[in-house]
Amino acid sequence: MAAGRSAQGWVVVPVAYAAFYLVLRLGGPLALRRTERKNAEVEPLDPGHRGVEVTGRRTEETAQWLVEHCDLPRVSAGGRSRLRVDAATYARVGEVAEQIDTGYTRVNGDVLVVHDLQPAAVRVHALRRRGWWRLLGDDRAEWDITDGDRTGRLVSGKAHLVSGLPVLVCFRFCAVFGGTSRWMIGFPRKPVGGSSTDERQVLTRVFPPLTASPHVVDPVEVLVPLENALVERRRRYLSLLEELAAEPDLSFRDARRAPDLALLTRVAGEVMAGSGERLCDLVDRAKEEHGLQVAIACARALARLPLGEFRSLTQRLLPIVGSRILSLQWTLTPSWTCVRCRGACRASATRADSGCCPGSRTSSRGWASSTILGSSGSSRGWPRRPVGSTR
Repeated sequence: MAAGRSAQGWVVVPVAYAAFYLVLRLGGPLALRRTERKNAEVEPLDPGHRGVEVTGRRTEETAQWLVEHCDLPRVSAGGRSRLRVDAATYARVGEVAEQIDTGYTRVNGDVLVVHDLQPAAVRVHALRRRGWWRLLGDDRAEWDITDGDRTGRLVSGKAHLVSGLPVLVCFRFCAVFGGTSRWMIGFPRKPVGGSSTDERQVLTRVFPPLTASPHVVDPVEVLVPLENALVERRRRYLSLLEELAAEPDLSFRDARRAPDLALLTRVAGEVMAGSGERLCDLVDRAKEEHGLQVAIACARALARLPLGEFRSLTQRLLPIVGSRILSLQWTLTPSWTCVRCRGACRASATRADSGCCPGSRTSSRGWASSTILGSSGSSRGWPRRPVGSTR
């Protein structure tokens, strides 16, 4: 009868298995209570008008979340600031934006987004931490809150604790419809009901929640630079009109360099108030002197005049919108036929891309609308005219 020695070293395997399970099962609740205790020790802050800057990971999403859920008038991230303003300031910025480029983007009905490098007093730095034992499940988000010499740290994330039978599972999750494929190794876990699925919800422990009457940025900070920019843009616009009126030849066929005409179509509304007659004079003169670029730029600027002034210039505008010199700007409708113009619209047909060609048998009641004044000549109530009757 033969007998062998027992492998006593194998006893380490079940002991290590049981120890690992007990560490996760008992250490998870302890780690959760420790995290909640540390979060409660962080003192609340009220930055007021000093501003909050977000750095680290997912800065844009975090900044947007803070604006939507916390009473913070200024939140900066990635060189852009989100400013909460009152209704009057928000409406005035919208009015100015229709006339000049303000640099502001309006969102959420009361928030302005602008490129701003102004330093903030309070900084929120977001980072991701992964524990070796993973007592609370997935990776945890940590938030370092710095206000001068004071620094606090918040930990957030949906906690998943080990529970149930000590059965070790091991499989690979394959993301077929999006996401990330990864290995799943460990004991079964259950989510903790008290923890939030949104890791940024913990920031409401530090910053005041949004109320019905939140703090807003001082309107002077926003409106004064805008009004100054409005005055400066009008000064440059009138200076350009005076420069064009003083030019001896608007065709610029000699060695003289033509001024930048883009400014004529970058302004609108009250910036252009009172300049309709001067624009009409420039269009008529540019047509006589064969200055096509000046004529087109000034004609397009006419469409951006205030509506009342635009309507008062009806008698001056009718010859302009019916000009053959500007005919390349006409757009043909699909029902246009070349029968009435005897193929004279070949050049403009390729530009209009309407399928117009000599011998077309479509309806002879097609119309053409001028795009020299904005998107169409009838956008301000002008009657459309057959191409065959343009002068």
